[in-house]
Amino acid sequence: MNEQKIFTLQKFDGSNFQLWKFQMELFLDGNDLLEVTNGIMKKTEANAATWDSKNRKAKMFIASKLEYNQLQHVINCSTASEMWLKLQVLNQQKSETSVHLLQQQFFDYKMDPNDSIAAHITKVETLSKQLKELGFEQSETSIITKILCSLPSSYRNVISAWDSTSKDQRTVNELTARLLKEEALLKQWESEISKQDSLLAKGKRKFKQNDKTSIEDKKKKSNCGYCKRRGHWWRECRKWLSEVGKESNDHVNVSATKQASSAFSAELKKISEKPNDN
Repeated sequence: MNEQKIFTLQKFDGSNFQLWKFQMELFLDGNDLLEVTNGIMKKTEANAATWDSKNRKAKMFIASKLEYNQLQHVINCSTASEMWLKLQVLNQQKSETSVHLLQQQFFDYKMDPNDSIAAHITKVETLSKQLKELGFEQSETSIITKILCSLPSSYRNVISAWDSTSKDQRTVNELTARLLKEEALLKQWESEISKQDSLLAKGKRKFKQNDKTSIEDKKKKSNCGYCKRRGHWWRECRKWLSEVGKESNDHVNVSATKQASSAFSAELKKISEKPNDN
């Protein structure tokens, strides 16, 4: 194999170890260096020269495909097999931890209320891709199930209808198209509801203003039940309030209060019987 092709391999920076390991094993095997790297080929008196030559080449290939942050882990290793084992111990354990955390994130993930459908699907696909890079590929069915199960209840129509979809149409692309359409409809409905709420609130404010105006108009057209003047009712009558206030020291004059109450009742009856000027 041409050495130039080997150096096109991306350097390992601490991420995607399983993919990097797979490619390195192919390159090492193609150059007849894998057995010395994985420790299958042992050094003996008979093969000492061959083993030393392969070990030097394998060390060179491994070191050339490591970034500095990874190279520091193998700087004290004397053989290619030691370097290889060191990298596996450090990164496979890290990968297993990453797999556990990613799987937990994937299974627990729920759509963020502030996300769009497109952003939501992208997040699920990103988690799935990360698991695939660690050797745990998710089937399209699993991805679709995750997308559907992590949606809010407002998308229940799409979720219910999906069960009746033919198998050949059960793809991520088809689901994405349906969800985007449903998202557009939900936004349209929310906009219409918002307009209706705004009109209703405006109507309530107008009604209150009209109701207040109506009371003021009635006061202007009716006589006070106590002083017989227009513009106010007996509860607001300054004369009544003044006279009641004078008598409050010796208790409120009950008969005056009863007289005013009767006058107010008569006043209300007169207003109700009077035809509307409008």
